[in-house]
This record gives sequence, structure tokens and C-alpha cells, in this order.
Amino acid sequence: MRIKYICILLLIWSAVSDRMQIHAETSSRIPALEYNLERLYKDYKLLKKINTGLSTKMNMVIVNEKVKVEVVFVNKNDIEGFSFSEYGVEKDDYFGVFSNIAQALVPVQQLKDLSENSLIKYIRVPATGFPDVVSEGVFIINATEFHNADYTGKGAKIAVIDLGFYGYEDLLGTELPVNLITKSFYDSPNAGTGDIHGGTQTHGT
Repeated sequence: MRIKYICILLLIWSAVSDRMQIHAETSSRIPALEYNLERLYKDYKLLKKINTGLSTKMNMVIVNEKVKVEVVFVNKNDIEGFSFSEYGVEKDDYFGVFSNIAQALVPVQQLKDLSENSLIKYIRVPATGFPDVVSEGVFIINATEFHNADYTGKGAKIAVIDLGFYGYEDLLGTELPVNLITKSFYDSPNAGTGDIHGGTQTHGT
């Protein structure tokens, strides 16, 4: 009976110790980790899984419980001989180096250990770029001169008349406005509800 009680006490103590260790890890600051990466790491330790709400909101790239980060080294000469594999980092298509910065997929559970390496200055989420698309038509029709003269075409309605406009959906919000009204008379002379793609045609204006 005494052995049974001792075993139960040991199990309780083990559970409490693990909980205390996790609390200690998740309550203290990790100075070399960007704040959102620190949150991602601490949530992972508590939940045993990726906080997808946080990663989505912060535009983080997550692949197989690894997060895409930029590892800023104190000295760029330390990158070449650094043991990335020790932290579960592979030199794959996500891996790249510029000056004293290495970009890589790092296992979320390894973020703290990696940040505490004396060769590492800081770990952050890569900046997210937003595309600034300018159609080739701007150059062809010399539209820049009109824009500079304050003729922007704002408010004008544009009609495109063509035999077919295949793949136009992929251009919505970039080279074409998001709000686009389409009407096709292809094979539908009365209602105008025909195929906007122009049947087997594969071109556009």
C-alpha cells in the first residue's frame, strides 16, 4: 500500500514539475525573439500545436510546424560555419543568406534555443511585401505623361470589346478592377449570357 501511495505522489510531483517548468518558460521574456514569434513559441509550449490564428493574422509562413524567420547574426562571418541542423533547420528552398541575415524555416519549438545562441542577435518575421503592379500598357501608350498632367482617368468607364478574354479572373484586383461587369454575346445573341472566355479562344485584350 505504501508503494502505491509513493507512486501516486511521484506521478503528481512529475506533473506539477512539468507544469511549473512550462509556466517558467512561458512567463519570462525571450529578449532575442520578436514579440509575435515569442507569442507563437509560448502558445506552442502550452497548446502543443501551432496557434494558427496568430500565424495567419501576422502573415507568418508555416510549413510542417516550422515558421519562416530571419535570423540576424552578430557577425556575418559566423553564418557559413553555423550548425543550423542542430536546430532542425534545413538548407532548402526557403533558406537564403544576405549579409548577416539568414532566412530559414525554423521549428517553432526550437525558436527559444536558437535565439539564446551567443552568435544570434535577433530573430524576426520577414517583412511582407505588397505587389505594385503596373501594366505594360502604361508604357506603350505613354500614359505616364498624362498622369503627370493630372489626367488619371479616374471615374471613367472602360469597355473592352473582344472575341474572348480567357483567364481574366486571374487579373482582378491587379491589372483589372476588382469590380468588373462582364457580358458576352458569344453563342447567346439574345440574353448576353454567353461564355466570356470566347469558347476555345485563349487570348485577351
